[in-house]
Amino acid sequence: MTNKQKEIIDNNSLIAEFMDLEYVSPSLSNGDYGWWKKGKFKEGRSFNNPNFIAIHSFNLKYHSDWNKLMPVIEKCYSSKDNDKMSSLTEKFDFWNKDFMYAAVVEYIKWYNQNK
Repeated sequence: MTNKQKEIIDNNSLIAEFMDLEYVSPSLSNGDYGWWKKGKFKEGRSFNNPNFIAIHSFNLKYHSDWNKLMPVIEKCYSSKDNDKMSSLTEKFDFWNKDFMYAAVVEYIKWYNQNK
């Protein structure tokens, strides 16, 4: 794994935690990397619950998919500290996904230190 890939996994994991996903450790998921989940299995441990999300750490796509990143941006702006998010995005091009991803990561790091 390259340093860039590790950085992406670390930053996406930071975002997943901010978005209230629960981490399932590798020892429980029988793999080298854990899973992120939200919601509960229905009876029989099936994936029939539309509110259940289970995503392998490698497959978090906040860095590459606007559809995954936009709810994160909305949560950052809707927080009580939205002035900080606004100040971060002033220096970024709002329509550039890579810049917004960087702003979100920076905001969440700041948020975690100041909550």
